[in-house]
Amino acid sequence: MLFEYLLNRQSHMSFFEKSDLLFVCLLRPLSFSIQIQEVEIEVANWMPFDEYAAQTFMEKFELLKYTNDIYLAKIDGQYFGFTPVSITSNFFENKNYLYLNVGGLKMCKSL
Repeated sequence: MLFEYLLNRQSHMSFFEKSDLLFVCLLRPLSFSIQIQEVEIEVANWMPFDEYAAQTFMEKFELLKYTNDIYLAKIDGQYFGFTPVSITSNFFENKNYLYLNVGGLKMCKSL
């Protein structure tokens, strides 16, 4: 599965008086075959974005509205968000990725 980081949200003192982190990623499947883990998931299916976004509960949650807008902008090439930059670690041999706003970094360097 190909992965692109879109956004994250942090909430302090939310559930059970704990902090809550949410990360949203755009995943592009290598296959459309879904293997359901039946002990955890009752139903899983692919659906077109328009069908997903038209569900009535979408209008109730500001987070979902922003997420949908960011997705549409990303697909249209208008949102660049965070870019994965491959880095080497002094501690691990495998590849690591640093997610950052490359456009913002370039602007800072040019000041």
